[in-house]
Amino acid sequence: VQDGSGNHWYRIVDGASAKSPQEFSSYVLTYRLQVPEEVPDNARLVIYERDGAGGRGYVIYKKTAAGSSWSLADAEWNTLEENVFETDDLLPGHTYDIRLVANGPDVRLYVDGNLRLQAEHPDFSAKGQVGFYVEGFPYLMFDDIVFALDRIPVTGVELDRTEVTLEDGENVKLTAAVLPGGATTKAVIWSSSDPAVASVSDDGVV
Repeated sequence: VQDGSGNHWYRIVDGASAKSPQEFSSYVLTYRLQVPEEVPDNARLVIYERDGAGGRGYVIYKKTAAGSSWSLADAEWNTLEENVFETDDLLPGHTYDIRLVANGPDVRLYVDGNLRLQAEHPDFSAKGQVGFYVEGFPYLMFDDIVFALDRIPVTGVELDRTEVTLEDGENVKLTAAVLPGGATTKAVIWSSSDPAVASVSDDGVV
């Protein structure tokens, strides 16, 4: 849909959904959201935070007669966390900057830079599609949708054994686990502090 300035918005009508063709693991999603002039009670915006083979999660905005709420639900629509507001957090006829951050199990939602929801999804999908479903609103308008990768730093490395005794000519393969499990980079570079005593191959054979 083209507005008066010539800018094009994406309109999702009541009962319709849209998902990214690409799957994401940890990411930052930003977009502009335009709310129509009339918003009925119980209208919902559902954000698929990661819809994949390993499960799914939903970030949900709901307009209620008493105000509004943001919540995180699991694949079975069980509420994991909910923040309730006494007013409409998304006012009719207004435009907002939304930012959704999914970093491993941690999920955060910001509206105009203000944190509205912070929750943990223990059974989060390692990767999945991200998208929107509109329910009850006559439509919602989306613009400037941008994805950025949210890198998870490495905090440590664990070996399957901390010491081993070998006779001359014997060898053993070590296995390393990068922590946390959802770290963005899991590559391990093997090296020996004293190659004259013991050498190690690129795949961890000592």
